[in-house]
Amino acid sequence: MRRSLWTALFALCASSAVQAQILPPLTPPYSIVFDRSAGVGDFEVYNVKLDGTNEVNLTNLAGDQLWPTCSPDGKQIAFYFNGPQSDIYVMNRDGTGLVNVTSTAAFGENEREPNWSPTGKFIAYLSNINGGGIDIVAPDGTNYARVFSNSASLTASAPSVSPDGKRIAFAGSTPGVGTAIYTVRLDGTGLTQVTFPPAGFFDGHPDWSPDTKRIAFARFTGAIFDIWVARSNGSAEWPLTATADFEAFPAWSPDGRLITYCRRPGYSAPWEVWVMRSDGAFQASVGVLGQHPDFCVDKSLLKIK
Repeated sequence: MRRSLWTALFALCASSAVQAQILPPLTPPYSIVFDRSAGVGDFEVYNVKLDGTNEVNLTNLAGDQLWPTCSPDGKQIAFYFNGPQSDIYVMNRDGTGLVNVTSTAAFGENEREPNWSPTGKFIAYLSNINGGGIDIVAPDGTNYARVFSNSASLTASAPSVSPDGKRIAFAGSTPGVGTAIYTVRLDGTGLTQVTFPPAGFFDGHPDWSPDTKRIAFARFTGAIFDIWVARSNGSAEWPLTATADFEAFPAWSPDGRLITYCRRPGYSAPWEVWVMRSDGAFQASVGVLGQHPDFCVDKSLLKIK
């Protein structure tokens, strides 16, 4: 039987020896945004508290809305909207104020997989324009720039901006070789390979730790996906999960103490949103189905003095 998040928390709190090691306060000031399909396609963006309550559909629009990413202040959410065109949109936390921030002119142009910079200054995303690559844009749709251009030897996916806003991690695929995690500076220089998957394995879905020292990612191990962590300088890597299930889409909490991710027992099963401590301990289900989770600061849970 899967443990709920709060069942696991209270069981862990029962021991005073470990109480200091968990994540005070008992109710962290976060909720989780994620996307989920209501049927065949029709993906929409939801918000839920860490205990699985107060699930809210934030989009409920025609077309697919995927890959939600929260602004650092928790006030806005960016996401991919495959509606009239495939663009990056920004909305208020309650689903109002929808704005297209990429607004490409030609049908068939595609911007997807947004990731909000922890500095709040820009959103990184994938684009198929001009050969494809990683682009950035300000949350109001200005200051567009190309960071990394795809080539015959390396194609990018799943960008993640470093906490200081100076580098972007991404999954880079090389034909005939595989997929590993790389980082690159905002000006396109300093390309660095961070992970080195064995033959037949591949890495994806990177996300930076708030201290910039580590990058969480999903590794396909030949049969399943697990969540791994690597030092951002590429000097070491290690697993956080080692179950018989599939685990993917990790995202670090802003304080670095938690990682949310998705888990499912097989290819045909739906993804479920989970949370664990950032050292891999205390893995528990939030209790909702969904994918591409991200933490949002929840102002209603903060004690403002």
